[in-house]
Amino acid sequence: MGAGPVLLATATAGIVWAAAPPALATGSSAVVIAIAFVSALWLPVWNITVITLRQLITPPHILGRVHATARTINLCTIPVGAVAGGLLAGWASDAWGEDTGLAAALAAAGLVTVGGLPFLLRGEIRHMQRLPSAEGPLPW
Repeated sequence: MGAGPVLLATATAGIVWAAAPPALATGSSAVVIAIAFVSALWLPVWNITVITLRQLITPPHILGRVHATARTINLCTIPVGAVAGGLLAGWASDAWGEDTGLAAALAAAGLVTVGGLPFLLRGEIRHMQRLPSAEGPLPW
């Protein structure tokens, strides 16, 4: 499939959350669990591809700093997203009722997940078919 198309495919994982509002409206928690499972399948694929790419294009003498910085930024967004999602779900539940509010919050989370897709689409990474070698030029 190629590294670029894999990154694009994994970035679209949030789209499956568009099925959450109808699932919650019908009271089908099994569908929401299935959505979460399908969405979670893409996370390791994204991580493996991104970390491998980072290791291949980063000079060895700064690789530790680059990796630590990337992990810090990534991990610091988890509590921020959890608080924002909780506040949104609480507000939406108060405004529209519990089922509709929670469905809207889950759908918004999916849209946030897909928010990085335009950055991948406009860059050359979408054409990358192979990962770069440590010695050679970047493949895009």
